[in-house]
Amino acid sequence: VNVLFNSGKQEEAFTKIQQLQEQEPLEYLFSFAEDSLILSLRSLAEEAFKQSKFDLAKQHFKLLERYEKPVRLQTFQRIAECEYYTGRYEASLLVLKDLLEKQPGNIELIHRIALIYQDDLKDLPQALFYLSMGRKNFKTYMTSLYGEAFELMM
Repeated sequence: VNVLFNSGKQEEAFTKIQQLQEQEPLEYLFSFAEDSLILSLRSLAEEAFKQSKFDLAKQHFKLLERYEKPVRLQTFQRIAECEYYTGRYEASLLVLKDLLEKQPGNIELIHRIALIYQDDLKDLPQALFYLSMGRKNFKTYMTSLYGEAFELMM
């Protein structure tokens, strides 16, 4: 499994480890090996991302998405960033909108979506929609912290 992984055949390595787990479900070493593969793949993906190799990073993050249980939100964010940095704004928005469904109150995420619509796609009505949503969520959050009069306090 390690030889497959280190020779660039990460998907085959994951397939092999899953086959081994099915054959010997009580062997705990296979679970440790799978966890190790996931950690190594995450490191490869992050390194490719840091080196601005966004297509390669996206490949690694997409593979990570298939084998992480549960999939980390950071993995989805990195996929969206890879799509964005390679000029695939619509694909980036799809991932970000999926994330927004998982985190409906994430103001930073709403703002990011609005900026892509505004700056990159020049779709001002959609940008305004998300900016309004962000404003509403911000107001709800601040009201929960400081009460109804938070605007006066500010």
